[in-house]
Amino acid sequence: MAGRGKRNYATREFRSTNRRVNTVRSPDQPSTSSHQNCEEWNDNLTELSKQPFTDMQPGFIEHRAWFDELSTAWNQSNNDLYITTRLLKVSYNSSSNPYRTALYFMCESPDFRTGKTNSLSSAVMKAFEDWLKENTSRKFEISFELQAEAFEAVGSQNNSHLTQLVAEIYRLGNVGEHLLERVKQMVTMRDYKQACLFATLLNIQKHFNINEFLVPLLLQDRVNFVQNYLDKCPEQQEVFVQFIDSMCTYEKNAFQIVGALQIPDAKAGKWNPRAFKKLGSRLMKLYNISPEVCSNISQINNIGTLKYLLHKKYTEGNISDEAWEEMIEAVIKNDVGLQVELCSLLLCYDDLPCAIKCAHKYNVPRDQLPETLQTALEDREKVNYLSYKSGQNENWDDVVDPEPSNDHMYHSLSLPFSAIVNVVTKQQFERMLDAFQVANVIGCDCEWKPGAGSKLSIIQIATWEQIFIIDVKVILENNQLDQIDPNWKIDAKDWRTLALAVFANVEIKKLGFGFSTDLKMLSQCLPECERLNMETKNLLDLHGLTQKLTVMHPEIFLYDFPHSSRGLTDIVGMCLGKKLDKREQFSNWDNRPLRQRQTEYAALDAYCLLEVYNVLQSRAAELGIDLDLMMNIRSKKKTKSPNSTSENGPHSSCVNSTTPCSPHSSCENSITPPPPCSPGQFRVVVDSMLQGLGRQLRLMGVDVKMVENTDEPQTALRIGINENRIILSTGSSFEKFLQYVQPGMCHHVNTASTQREQAHRVLNCFNVQVTTQDIFSRCPKCNNSRYIRVPSEHVRQLWQNSSVLSKMSLFKTPLWISYENGKLDTLNLKTDENAVIQFDGVNDELFKRVDLFYICATCGKVYWEGSHLKRLVSALKNVVISE
Repeated sequence: MAGRGKRNYATREFRSTNRRVNTVRSPDQPSTSSHQNCEEWNDNLTELSKQPFTDMQPGFIEHRAWFDELSTAWNQSNNDLYITTRLLKVSYNSSSNPYRTALYFMCESPDFRTGKTNSLSSAVMKAFEDWLKENTSRKFEISFELQAEAFEAVGSQNNSHLTQLVAEIYRLGNVGEHLLERVKQMVTMRDYKQACLFATLLNIQKHFNINEFLVPLLLQDRVNFVQNYLDKCPEQQEVFVQFIDSMCTYEKNAFQIVGALQIPDAKAGKWNPRAFKKLGSRLMKLYNISPEVCSNISQINNIGTLKYLLHKKYTEGNISDEAWEEMIEAVIKNDVGLQVELCSLLLCYDDLPCAIKCAHKYNVPRDQLPETLQTALEDREKVNYLSYKSGQNENWDDVVDPEPSNDHMYHSLSLPFSAIVNVVTKQQFERMLDAFQVANVIGCDCEWKPGAGSKLSIIQIATWEQIFIIDVKVILENNQLDQIDPNWKIDAKDWRTLALAVFANVEIKKLGFGFSTDLKMLSQCLPECERLNMETKNLLDLHGLTQKLTVMHPEIFLYDFPHSSRGLTDIVGMCLGKKLDKREQFSNWDNRPLRQRQTEYAALDAYCLLEVYNVLQSRAAELGIDLDLMMNIRSKKKTKSPNSTSENGPHSSCVNSTTPCSPHSSCENSITPPPPCSPGQFRVVVDSMLQGLGRQLRLMGVDVKMVENTDEPQTALRIGINENRIILSTGSSFEKFLQYVQPGMCHHVNTASTQREQAHRVLNCFNVQVTTQDIFSRCPKCNNSRYIRVPSEHVRQLWQNSSVLSKMSLFKTPLWISYENGKLDTLNLKTDENAVIQFDGVNDELFKRVDLFYICATCGKVYWEGSHLKRLVSALKNVVISE
C-alpha cells in the first residue's frame, strides 16, 4: 500500500503486536453497495458505542486490522467523514494510548504524503481533535519520544494544515528547544517551507535570522508563509521590512541575493524594486512600522504622491492652488531630494514660474537644479534687485499668475458663513445636540487628510438652519492636555450621547453620500462609536438612491448633465443646476486653523444633501414616483459566482429571494414554492444575451419581451420595473439588476446549458404549468397571442395573388373579410393591425395536407400545424402536464 515505506517512527510499537481484534465486518463477508455498507457500519458502530469502555478490552485490538477496516470504510463510502469519524472514535475509545493510535492511523493512510486537505490522514487527526474535546476528563501522558515521532511524521509531508493540527494535538510547542537542531537541519537541506512552519509552531523563532528561510521563501514567491511567520514574530517584523526597503533601489537586485544564499527554485525575475516597494508598503501598514525606518519606500511613496498632486493640478484641474500648496508642503517637508524632484516635475509640466517660486520658497541648492531653472532664477533675482533699487520690496509671489475666480460656475452655500458653527468644547457640543432635537432630517459627512493611515479630522452635520463642524482632531488633542478645564473636555460619554441621540434615533433621517466609509472611519477613530455602523437607524444613502433613479426614473432630475462618474458633484448639478466645487476635497485637513474655503466646502458638502433630497421629494410627488419604494430597494451583497455553484448544493427559490438558482437544478425543492400559474400569466423580459431562451419560452406560450442587441443595457431593467415583469438575466447584468428590483423579480440563467434546458428550468423554478394548448399559442416572432384562423383555400388564393399584388401599388380602399379571431384586408394583404401578411415557407405542396392556417395579427407571419409541432410536444413531454 502506498505511503507505508517510512513507518519506523510510528509503527514500531505495533509491529510486535500479534493480537486479533473483533472487526466491524469480517474479511470474508461479501461486499455490498456503498449505501448498504454505510447503514451496516452505522448499526455496528451504534452497538459498539453502547458497550462500556471496560468491556472493549484494548488488549484484543490489533491496530493493523483496525486500520484495514478504516481504510475500507473510507474508500467504499466515497470518503464519508461521518462514517469514518465514528469508526475512528470507537478505536480511540478502545486504545490504551490513543495518541499513538492516531499517529499510526495517520502515517498508514495512503494519502498521507499527497498534501491533499480532503484526505484520510487529515480526517484521522480532525476526528482525534474532536475526540479529545469530548473526553477532557481522561488524562494521557505524551512522552517526548512520541512527540519526536509526531514531528518526524508530519515533517515528511507537505500538508501545512495537517502539520499545524498535529503540532497542536501533540503539544510540540512545549518541546521546541529539543527539536531545534532538527529544524536547523531543514534549513541546511534548504527545506525553507518546513523550517519556517516548524520554527513558528515550535516557538523557536529567536534562534533564526531572516536570511535563513524568510528571505529565501520571499524570493521563491511564498509570501504567505513569510507573513504567517512574521505575524507571530513581532521582533523580526521591522528587520524584515528594512531588508525589503534595502531592495527598493537599483543598487541591489534579487539575483545577487539568490546567488549569495544559493536559493533553489527562486523567482528572482519577479522581484524588481517596484514589487519590493509594493510588498514593503503593505507590511509597513500591517505592522504599523514608522516611515522613518524605511527611507527608500517612503521616498518612492512621496515621489508618487508628488506626481499624483501634479496630475490633479495640471491634468484633472480639480484641486485649488491653496489646497495643492498645503499638500505639497506636507509631503516634501525639509527633504531636499523631494524639493529638487518637485522642481523637475514642474518643468515637465512646462510651469517654469511655479518651479521658480518653489525653488526660492524652499531655498533649494542651485547646483542640484536643472540648468533651465538655474538660469530663470538668476534672471528673476536681477528683476527683484532692480525693484529693490527703485524702492520696491522684493516679491516672489507675482511670479505665478493668480488662480482665476470661477466661483460663479459652482453651487454655493445659501446660508451665511456665521451659520457654520465650529464645535470643540463641551458647551458647544451640548448646544449642537439641543439643535438636533428639533430636526427631522440632517445631512452628514466627514473629512480626513488624504493618504494611508490618516485619522478622522472633522465631522459635518447640517440642519436647515445651521451646519455644525465637529473638530475631532482638536478635541482629541485637547483631551490629552492637563491644563484644559475638565468641564470643557468632550469625553466618551458625550460621544456615546451623539451616537444614541442622533445616529441611533429613528426619528431623525440621516442623509449621506457613500456614508458607509465615513461610518467606518468614525468607528475606527472613536472607540465609543465602534458599533455606529450597526446602531445607525433611518440612514438614507443618496448615492444608492440616485443611482437607481438615474436608471429607472431619469426624468426626476431637473437638469441634464453629461454622464460622468455620477458622484455628488454631478447629482448636485442635476438637481440644483450647478455642480459642486470639489477643489478643496483633496486638501490637508489636519492643518489648523482650517482655511475659510476649506470650512465653506466642508459645510456645503453636508448642507447640499438636504437640498438634493428636498428636490427629489418634490419631483417624486409631481411625477407620482414612489420614493419610499425606491429607498427600500436595498443593494444586495455580491452573490456567489453562478459558475461555482455546486451541482447538488442547496439553492433558494428565485420567486422568494434574489439568490440565483443552482445552475444545474431547478427551484422545485425550495422551501416555499410559488403557486402554479399558466404561461400566459407568467410575464418576463429577457436581456440581449438570452434571446434564444426568450424564443423558447414564447413557443410554450409565455409572455416574453426581448431586449435587442442595439438597446441600452438598462432597457431590460426599465421594462421589468415599469411593466412588473420578472427579469431573466445572466453574468454581470444580473448582479447589477439585483440592486434595483424587489426580491423575486430577477432570475439568474445559466448559459452553460442549452436554450431548451434553460427554458425548462425557468418554468420549473416559477411553477409554470404548460399544457398542449399553450404550445405555439404565442407568436415566437412578436409575442402576440392572437392568431387569425383562415381556411386553406383562402390562404392559397391570397398567396397566389401576393406575387401580382406586390408589383402594384396598394389599393386605397381595403376589402375586409372576417375570419375566426379577426379579419384580413384581402386587397392590400394586411391584418386588422395593419401588418403585411408574410408567406415565408408557403408552397403548393403545403395546401394538400394543411386545412387551416394561423396568421399573426401583429406581425402577419403565417403558421400551420405540421410535424414540427409534434416534435416540439414530444421534446416537452417532461414539461407539459396532462390536461
